[in-house]
Amino acid sequence: MASGLVRYGLLSNRIALIRLRLPTVQRRHFIGEILGVITRPGDTLRSLAESRKLLEEARQELQETRERAQLRPTHTFSPLPNFFPRHAELEALERALAEIPAFTILFGASSVGKTALLRQVLSKSDKYHVLHFDLRIAGFADLKSLYFSLASQMEEYFGKLKDLDGWGKEWEKEAWAFKHDRLGVERRLEKEGEKVETSDIARVMEIFQSSLLRYWNFKPEVESKSKDKAEHDPAGPHPHKGPESREADVTNKKIPVFFLDEAHKLPALIQSPEAMKILLDSMLVLTKQDRLCHVIHATSDSFYQTWLRQLNVMQHCKIISVGDCTRSETRIFFENRLPLDVPEHLQAGLDFDKLYDAFGGKLAHWGDYLDDYVNAGGNLTIEQSSHFVQAHALLNLQLVHSVNPSNKEDDKVQNFQIYSAVTQHGSPSSNTTSLASNGDDSQIGTFTADHLLTVMRRLVGSDAEKEGGKRPRSIPYFPLCREFGVQAVDAMVRGRLLELRWTRTVSEEKDEDENLSIAVGPRLVPTTPILGYAMRTVLKEWEKQS
Repeated sequence: MASGLVRYGLLSNRIALIRLRLPTVQRRHFIGEILGVITRPGDTLRSLAESRKLLEEARQELQETRERAQLRPTHTFSPLPNFFPRHAELEALERALAEIPAFTILFGASSVGKTALLRQVLSKSDKYHVLHFDLRIAGFADLKSLYFSLASQMEEYFGKLKDLDGWGKEWEKEAWAFKHDRLGVERRLEKEGEKVETSDIARVMEIFQSSLLRYWNFKPEVESKSKDKAEHDPAGPHPHKGPESREADVTNKKIPVFFLDEAHKLPALIQSPEAMKILLDSMLVLTKQDRLCHVIHATSDSFYQTWLRQLNVMQHCKIISVGDCTRSETRIFFENRLPLDVPEHLQAGLDFDKLYDAFGGKLAHWGDYLDDYVNAGGNLTIEQSSHFVQAHALLNLQLVHSVNPSNKEDDKVQNFQIYSAVTQHGSPSSNTTSLASNGDDSQIGTFTADHLLTVMRRLVGSDAEKEGGKRPRSIPYFPLCREFGVQAVDAMVRGRLLELRWTRTVSEEKDEDENLSIAVGPRLVPTTPILGYAMRTVLKEWEKQS
């Protein structure tokens, strides 16, 4: 009781002291708060608990912010482990990136190493900043995800410039432009339930163009020696100039590279033709007109360039075609990997010439066969390998589904349809015919068994043996179209039987091939070397049966 009276007396003294020091209005307010605490302790405890929770959430947010700041940039490319160097292809890509920025189409069959080559070139130096969009990843599936991916990567790119020496905090405002545009779209979608519009794509690309123009004309305050060099050139560093003069002007400017991997999937993911045209036209402005950044589209679809041509884009692009490794490169790969992956007592059963005849320079198939060979204890022939079995089955399925119909009244041929990302609705292969067809896609192309057997004979059979004993590995595209019809030839390409190459590859896979040295125009080759190997077996089977 006495202690309670003492505490009450102390409280009374403090209240009296506060009354003397505070004005009348403030004294009344403060006393009211004290009385509220005394009379409603439960509310006070709940308020303290909520304040404690908010403080904990703020601490957690600060911790997450510090962790995000230490993460590696998402745009950074890392070289693939155990990358096999292909010097001719690496030099071709380095030359293309060393020139003034351009729109480049990188062609190559599946698993030929397009992405691996680009990752090797773009990651081995600190000269490039990559805005990478891999269309094989499910997170990029529509116009909405395209917009937010563009805005986020561009915001990250310019946001990091403020941390570079001599750039200053004002570059953070360039990142704010993308951030607030993105937030504005997010709020609009939440409140109004609308979709991302074509104008959103156009606006973010326009902001990107404006920011890049300022980027290349900006002179960072670097060391005095670099400043003196920059002052001699009033035009400042700009990608219109060659790479040597550009490097002489600045020491810490990275060249932006806008990279779309598996670009032929773009029309299937973006259903809006207007948005697609805006995106491609923006890329032309960034390259052909303003020379602000490199744009690279990597694709395995032979008809992608025809689709771009119909959109008035292809004539402004340059093409780099990548094929499989040469014989000499494949031998180096074989000799380096053999002692590492194959036990010594199994190595005698591997003959390089026989394996190269089957798998050519397709290193991915070499690796799969060597793994299966070791797992089988050395008891695995080429004909038992998984890739041969698949190629053999594909050829037979196409032949049995393409036989000439016995019913004369119904001469329609239904080829065997396989699932392929390049033949789905909306992709260049599904809604675009070849250049030879002049854009006429009113008919679905088909081919007969006789068509396919004739092509096989010219590639690997008796027709090939008539030409001096050397087996040609390609057929001219346009003469075959005039002979069989465009629809039939293109159907074999879409059926993954033939690969259409519009230009020569950087390095030819077969060193002894002499036909391509004098070839003019696009050529047709088997989709993979093992498919060409399987053609021999299938031809013998069909000729024996007939």
